[in-house]
Amino acid sequence: MDENWIAWAAGIFEGEGSIYQVGREQSNGKYNTQIVLQVKMTDQDVVHKFQEVLDRRGNIYFENRTKPRYKDQWTWRCARRAQCVEIITLFWPYLGKRRKSKAIELGVDPLTIGGQ
Repeated sequence: MDENWIAWAAGIFEGEGSIYQVGREQSNGKYNTQIVLQVKMTDQDVVHKFQEVLDRRGNIYFENRTKPRYKDQWTWRCARRAQCVEIITLFWPYLGKRRKSKAIELGVDPLTIGGQ
């Protein structure tokens, strides 16, 4: 991967992205959580380029806005932990304090062995 494109994608993520955790109770009573990386924007071409730079990791979803004054949106989302760790590791040098803190809070710190 070209470092300039990684820096570009990290900038998109820093400006338009989010890191969060979702969870749900399993049938066995255990609570399962997963990390999600997401970018939402109205520029379809940018979202597709973002995914391309990341070697097609994650998925893109279209959201049709029903109110006339709203624009349609495209959402890139990655919820596979291994891929999230890889992406955060790629972006790490370019992320600001807030995104880094959130990643560490959710247990993804590229400075530790394996991002665990």
